[in-house]
Amino acid sequence: MSCTLDDLRAAAGGSDLGVNLIPFADLRKDATSASEEVKRKKSEAEIDTNTLKNQKESKLYDIKQLKEKIANEEKVEASLRRQDDIDKWKKEIEEHNAKIKEINEKMTKGLEALDKLAEARAKLREYFDKAKSQLSDLKSNPERALGSNPPDEDKKKLEEYVRVILGEIEDEEKGHRQAEDELKTSREKMKEILEKTE
Repeated sequence: MSCTLDDLRAAAGGSDLGVNLIPFADLRKDATSASEEVKRKKSEAEIDTNTLKNQKESKLYDIKQLKEKIANEEKVEASLRRQDDIDKWKKEIEEHNAKIKEINEKMTKGLEALDKLAEARAKLREYFDKAKSQLSDLKSNPERALGSNPPDEDKKKLEEYVRVILGEIEDEEKGHRQAEDELKTSREKMKEILEKTE
């Protein structure tokens, strides 16, 4: 953990938030990699759940209608039964089931992408937790950044910078928590659609 008063000033006064709030160079470097991973995983996890849901529900409805037609036709006396229609409807059911299988595969990939995004977000959050811990430690031990017997003015600046950075990190974490909650909701919605069979 190495950090100077200039590093703290830059982190506290920067207009770029996110990982740039971390004044510790090594930790910021690792957090930057984690942040880039979150961005990549976010784009991979962008799936139009509503369209897939509508497609699947439509196919399930069609299958239900076809099964009812088949059941009604099979009630008719064997000599009057339209076997060609029954065979045609069964083939349509197979086609709909194949399309549902494709939709389910997309959903499964989507769930995997959401899980990977959640893991990436959790990893990024760990870096911010480490930064908060190191900042609190720095506040208690200012000589680590300022050297032994630092002037009171430098101590005050350090405390102010640490306070600002911690506040900004707290604000950023609210946004991350909201994003994680939305991720959880998306995952549950997708899982519910995936498990739907009729």
